[in-house]
Amino acid sequence: MSTSNFISEQSIEAAIESLSENESTFNDILQSLMSTQPHIGAYIIGEDLKFLSEEEKNIFFFIVIVIFKSISENNSSPQEVSEEEIGEAEEANWEKIQSIKTKDFRKKLDPFFEKSSQEDLLAFLEDSLTPEEEDSMATEAREYIFVAAKTIIDVLS
Repeated sequence: MSTSNFISEQSIEAAIESLSENESTFNDILQSLMSTQPHIGAYIIGEDLKFLSEEEKNIFFFIVIVIFKSISENNSSPQEVSEEEIGEAEEANWEKIQSIKTKDFRKKLDPFFEKSSQEDLLAFLEDSLTPEEEDSMATEAREYIFVAAKTIIDVLS
């Protein structure tokens, strides 16, 4: 795992803004992710995505791209992450989320903030996934996206 700087809310907002201004930016960043972090690239397009709807996949990819862009712009040379690092981080995140016995999504995420060095990235992730009244995202999809994106945060920072 690499060590990177704290990613501020301003950095995250700048990443979101640049993505909303230019659609090709999204594809450019995705290509950069795939070439500089091939194991993360394989992880985000892996088998587990098949149960997500198209809308859920789009939300997941948007979150991942914002995380990657935010971290990349604040850490000049992130080391390539190994498959083992991803597996260990993902397993730890699944163990933590499954050990929390509440149906309230926000409360389920509270323990992830306790020892995090990337609180603003986690807040962005939480806000992106918090259920709203007209939200059709399944709880399982919400948890999967959270764990996968949190895993990426863990291995890149």
